[in-house]
Amino acid sequence: MTWTVINNSDVDADSPITTGLMTALRDNVASAFAKDSGAPVLANDYIVAAMIPDSEITGDKLNDMTAGTEVISYYHGQIPTTVAHSSYNKVFQCRSGQTGTVRVGWENPNTSMYGRVYKNGVAISGEFTGAGAKTYDLSVVEGDLIQIYGNWSTNGYQTGDDIKDPWIGVTNGVGIVGAWEVS
Repeated sequence: MTWTVINNSDVDADSPITTGLMTALRDNVASAFAKDSGAPVLANDYIVAAMIPDSEITGDKLNDMTAGTEVISYYHGQIPTTVAHSSYNKVFQCRSGQTGTVRVGWENPNTSMYGRVYKNGVAISGEFTGAGAKTYDLSVVEGDLIQIYGNWSTNGYQTGDDIKDPWIGVTNGVGIVGAWEVS
């Protein structure tokens, strides 16, 4: 491709849009990135290769995560159980890939289901009771396990008594966490 000079008279309000004009606009973008003769220099010695190889993109090269509602990890479903528990049992977990604060969310579909947020096997939230959507903001560092534990309060079992649809949310839509693992 070669750089084509487009005159102001070709793009003024009275000029028609032509095939030649549209071709020049399209080709000029490629010509500029290829540093063709006559093309403007985007910056002195601008980088044409990847600045960070894929293998080196890690959490420490990104800004810290901030808790929010833009979902970056989601698992659709629930884990059925047939027994009530006298203590909390891990239901879901995922691993943080960077430092920051995330919002952990899930659905308690039944009033007999209790939930808590754990980090690395240690309870860090209070108990969430009753049916409905639950959320908790959690500070993490790279490698932390983000976990949701459940406790069923009744000896009987009904379909739908289980924690379901866990998610992780941030404010800027950028964050690294692993996929949810089912326990």
